[in-house]
Amino acid sequence: MVTKNKDDVNDIDNVIKFIAEIEKSFGDCNGACHKPLFGISKSIADGPVQKECIENVVDSMKGLLGPGIVCLLTSFVLLAACCGSCTLCSGFNKDDLEGP
Repeated sequence: MVTKNKDDVNDIDNVIKFIAEIEKSFGDCNGACHKPLFGISKSIADGPVQKECIENVVDSMKGLLGPGIVCLLTSFVLLAACCGSCTLCSGFNKDDLEGP
């Protein structure tokens, strides 16, 4: 016998709400991982759809390639600046600051 606690039921409900919201926002699509015969929020009278929702999500992100490259380059520059600042804060230059 499988026992379910309240958190498991809430998790399943949240996943169903999430997939239903994706189906509503991306139009003519069903499912998240594969194309089911009928969707969660679609009427059965509408019949099956031709696309998975993940295809619509990926298609909507194609215009984000340029900003993604800029973000990656910026993160490399900031990482290099962070690593370079470690030597400034560690006290390696105390001998230079002290007088004779």
